[in-house]
Amino acid sequence: MSGFFLHPTRGILEVAGKDRGAFLHGLFSQDTAKNFPTGKVVYGIFPNSKGKVFADVLVYHAPDEKFLLDLEYAFASPLLNHLERYLILMEATVKEVSLQFSVFSILRENEKIFPHGDFPCEAFWAFVQKPRWQEWRIWADKTHERKILNWLQTKGIPALSQEEYEMLEVERGVPKLGHELDETIFPQEAGLEEALNFSKGCFLGAEVLQRIYYQGHVNRALALFGSGSNKIPEKASLFQDDIEVGKVSRCVFSKQYNQFVFLAIVKITCLDTGKSFCISLNNALLSVSLLQAFRHIKA
Repeated sequence: MSGFFLHPTRGILEVAGKDRGAFLHGLFSQDTAKNFPTGKVVYGIFPNSKGKVFADVLVYHAPDEKFLLDLEYAFASPLLNHLERYLILMEATVKEVSLQFSVFSILRENEKIFPHGDFPCEAFWAFVQKPRWQEWRIWADKTHERKILNWLQTKGIPALSQEEYEMLEVERGVPKLGHELDETIFPQEAGLEEALNFSKGCFLGAEVLQRIYYQGHVNRALALFGSGSNKIPEKASLFQDDIEVGKVSRCVFSKQYNQFVFLAIVKITCLDTGKSFCISLNNALLSVSLLQAFRHIKA
């Protein structure tokens, strides 16, 4: 499915100052100091000290010597407070600028080239690559929103609803902060190994995450299930042999699978048993099918 999506308000933090790259480098799972050219975007994790997900973020290197951090709006203020704790002795500043920006996503099947030659206004754009997801993203001043909407219409790029955009995320197993991602989840449990760069040097939580990748294992994995014509409520319990093995995070109707599908973080030991899964729904047990598991890849 191709089209564009105008996001509801996104959380946008601006990081500026001489030490901006070094400052983020010690807290973020990707390289923001050495190999991060202007005009590029990188997807990564701000772990907590235990290596679990404090926030997943797109970091864009803007041309005017600053970084834009793009994340779920509800988590912008908590991330701002988190970053401010580490600003000691750093020539860097962090502020929230969420309400200044309109954020667009453009999904175009089999096409990576963004047709920006006649773009109607000044804006930042970059090609985003996340695990199991690719898109063009535009960050523009709110005052230019209507110009961009008109331009997209002239290009024949259809609008996607929020439901359609989320459907694509769920179908592809793209975890969302506040749903499949929070401070109880290791990135590897959500299939986000590609968001971790261990060659860049030390960062907060890296020792735990390296141990998982090189020597250990995770106990859970993100998985996609089908539930037929039944929409499953969030936080419903998933069972195997009367044992709870996970909880539902998001459920949507999928055009690809022609049924309702949902994501859940499940015990990894239940994935290879060949046994069936079920949900307790309206005082009855409903069988559901495992469609795909996004497992941690061991070294």
